[in-house]
Amino acid sequence: MDNKHVVKVDRRSYDFLSGVLGTSGFYAGYKGNHIFKTFSVDLGEGLEVDINVVNGEDPYINAVLYDHGVEMLTLDPTHELLGDYAFEHFGEQYVVSLELEMPVVKEKEKKKKVIKKQKG
Repeated sequence: MDNKHVVKVDRRSYDFLSGVLGTSGFYAGYKGNHIFKTFSVDLGEGLEVDINVVNGEDPYINAVLYDHGVEMLTLDPTHELLGDYAFEHFGEQYVVSLELEMPVVKEKEKKKKVIKKQKG
């Protein structure tokens, strides 16, 4: 699918935001409707998606499609950060996928791990 865009979420952000989303009631120390993080994706041709992690009575994700800055479509709120957010606009489907970023292991570190496994 040409209209799929992947956004990598680093482990530290994922751990914090998952904790926020798992909270019942407002997340302590932050005002209601506080946006903890916004993942923005430029889809081209004036289209943009913002995926916001928002503090609410139960923190939630607010995913919005904009056309030249005008809000066109808001998905139903969700509490799962990772996954696909699918939008349809004028017959075209656009998918933004939030995925956990896997750390890059340097070649030297890989060799150390192999040696440790062989010894143990």
